[in-house]
Amino acid sequence: MPTALLPRIRRFAAAASLVCATFASSVAGAATLDFDFIEDTIDTVFSQASFGTSTIDVRFNTAQTLVAPDFVNLTYDAYGGEFRDLPGNSGGRLPATASAALKTIKLYLVDSFVTVSGELSNVLGLGWLGAPGVAVAADRLLGAGYNALTLPIAIAHEIGHNLGLGHLATTADANNLMYPTLPSVTTMARTALTLSQVQTILTSTLLQTDASGSLFLTVQPIYVTAAAVVPPPTPAPVPLPATGLLMIVAIAPIAALRRRRRRATGPARCAA
Repeated sequence: MPTALLPRIRRFAAAASLVCATFASSVAGAATLDFDFIEDTIDTVFSQASFGTSTIDVRFNTAQTLVAPDFVNLTYDAYGGEFRDLPGNSGGRLPATASAALKTIKLYLVDSFVTVSGELSNVLGLGWLGAPGVAVAADRLLGAGYNALTLPIAIAHEIGHNLGLGHLATTADANNLMYPTLPSVTTMARTALTLSQVQTILTSTLLQTDASGSLFLTVQPIYVTAAAVVPPPTPAPVPLPATGLLMIVAIAPIAALRRRRRRATGPARCAA
């Protein structure tokens, strides 16, 4: 069982100039998320040169959906707020002997974050420090003004918290993965990790080892939506167009005529 953890949540904010006043709803763009690209990008972060031969393979499970209208725009506070109320996201630290299922990081994809006073926040992501559990404002990060790398780097940042890393907030650390703000148009240059940070990551109880001895980390993406997505109905069979019917009618007498001719002549026979 997870041991008790004094709740410590880490927030990842956009630069103040990037705060947007309007948001779409129900993770509108989530259905188009390219998890292969996201996984490959995060793999690159956790296999950079500072890891040496101890690189970490980040493995995404098939995405799931959580119908929870109250959590689409997630209210948070210093102790987690609604982030803590998400299923399986209590923030408890895990012993090294915890099961693989408990070590899986749940990645909640929400629309936006809201302060306890009800104001829309410029926060892009939340993550437990030293325990599994991440939420990102996916709908916002998929919006205009953000490039393709912003979402995966925001996720990698929050995973960094889960693996035990805190923020590095000086301007000299602006290119470090754990810098607490992220520009809307970003690059892989903003994902650096120091040797000291890598040493901290490698002590995390969330890491697992496969049969070949390679380190890996499992992530479970979860779309948080206001309502279940109903698949479109199966379209009814399309009737043949009039020209197709004419073609069938025109060919049928020809086929019948050929059959009559074959019956009249009989099959060819070889001479004895």
